[in-house]
Amino acid sequence: NIYFIDGNGEQDVRSAHWKQVLGNKSQLSVGPAGLWGVNSSGNTYYRMGTYGTNKWTGYEWKYFSSIKLKWIAVGDDIVFGIDGRDDIHYRYGISMAEQSGTEWIKIDGSLSQIDVYKNVVVGRNSDGNVYKVIM
Repeated sequence: NIYFIDGNGEQDVRSAHWKQVLGNKSQLSVGPAGLWGVNSSGNTYYRMGTYGTNKWTGYEWKYFSSIKLKWIAVGDDIVFGIDGRDDIHYRYGISMAEQSGTEWIKIDGSLSQIDVYKNVVVGRNSDGNVYKVIM
C-alpha cells in the first residue's frame, strides 16, 4: 500500500495524518516531475496529476509497457530508472505539456541504484563506486 502526508510540508510528521493512494508498488520516487513507481514485477508507472504539485494523490496510474525497472528516481523534469541488468534509462521529454515524457532512452553505463535531486543525479554501481552528474 502507498501512503502520503498531504499538506504544505510545515506539519510535524509525528502528528500528521497519512492518506492512502491506491496501488501497490515496491519502490517509489517523488519530486517536481511527479510520483513514479515500480512494482515487484518491474512494471513502471507514473501517477497522473502529480507533476509540479505536492498533491500526491493524482487520479490514476499510467503504465509503461515498454520497460521493466527495479529502481526509479525523480527530479526537476528528470526521471531515471535502473533495470534488472543494471542498465540506466532516462525518461525523455518530461515537461508541463508532456508530464509523463515521450520515450525511454538507454544511457551508457551500469548502476545498481540511482537518485535524483533537482538536476543532480547520483548513482552507485555494483562495486560500490559512486558517480554524480549535473544535468
